[in-house]
Amino acid sequence: MHATVAEAARELGPIDLLILNAGIGHAIPADSFDAALFEEIVRTNLLGAVYAVEAALPSMLTRHAGHIVGVSSLASYRGFPLTHAYCASKSALNVFLEGLRAEVVDRGVRITTVCPGFVRTPMIAKNTGATPFLLDADEAARRILSAVRAGRRVYNFPWPMAALMKLVKILPNGVLDRAARSAQSFE
Repeated sequence: MHATVAEAARELGPIDLLILNAGIGHAIPADSFDAALFEEIVRTNLLGAVYAVEAALPSMLTRHAGHIVGVSSLASYRGFPLTHAYCASKSALNVFLEGLRAEVVDRGVRITTVCPGFVRTPMIAKNTGATPFLLDADEAARRILSAVRAGRRVYNFPWPMAALMKLVKILPNGVLDRAARSAQSFE
């Protein structure tokens, strides 16, 4: 990652905008729990972002300029059956960015956490469950760029799905457990 960032800086100049948009998700059923697959998801979704930040942040801090955008997920707000690794990795990304934001906010570096709902991508094509408020990738990108330009710290979208997730977040665990068991997710 350090070599890639250094090469980009040589070719294009210092990194002004770092978009952390890596994400994978696989079903991990309890009956065949696979810690190695869980680790692969965490390495991609969380540690990939952490290593990219490690490579780009020092220059941003030195220049008192730069913007880091972490693409997380609305799924980061609760754990769901089969996708608990994905949910956990994106939740950890949110907390990482939140803490980093608080530390660098007065040092010229902005950080935006983006939590989209369902976006039409190859990953979501594996989803056998409902995908309410599904957005095309181009529309999601337009919304994300608009939030970045507006300097949003956190951007959850689309709003109906974000509102639903806020409701799900406050549901009692027993109610959520029953509802989640009846839903299908990634295979």
